Amino acid sequence: MSELWELYTKDKQRTGLYYVHGSGFPIPQNMYHVSVEVWVKNDRDEILITQRHPCKDFALMWDNPRGDVMAGEEVIQGAVRELFDKTGIVASKEELTYLGETLIDDHFMVSYLYHLKDSGFILHLQPNEAIEARYITSDILDDLEVEIVPHVWRRYIKYRDKLSTL
Repeated sequence: MSELWELYTKDKQRTGLYYVHGSGFPIPQNMYHVSVEVWVKNDRDEILITQRHPCKDFALMWDNPRGDVMAGEEVIQGAVRELFDKTGIVASKEELTYLGETLIDDHFMVSYLYHLKDSGFILHLQPNEAIEARYITSDILDDLEVEIVPHVWRRYIKYRDKLSTL
């Protein structure tokens, strides 16, 4: 199933143009789409990481719940949806804390934090996306650079102080 993405200018203005992900064509030059990620912390101050499926890019590397905003969705709605799709965690827009955004190649990555209050919650991973999940302390995460998807690692470093204080 193809995804329809809305395209933006570099200053994040809507262009009125759309892109079909998986079409085989590159996103037009100087156009961007929006992606989201949600860093999840539990009540023990541990961060959720998921291990990517062996058939995906960055196979078997550790990741965080993330994905693309669909055409017609608000960015934060996309974050709520992606969190649920990737983990089964149901969150409201009000429960997400904005961390920041990063321009990466052809997309803006908007990052959020979610505090999971139910330590007994059983994650429901998307079968073709992730094969395992675990909660780890930031001290352990700091030692996993070579095992984390590289662009996820760079954002972790960018937001590490916020993640530890929020």
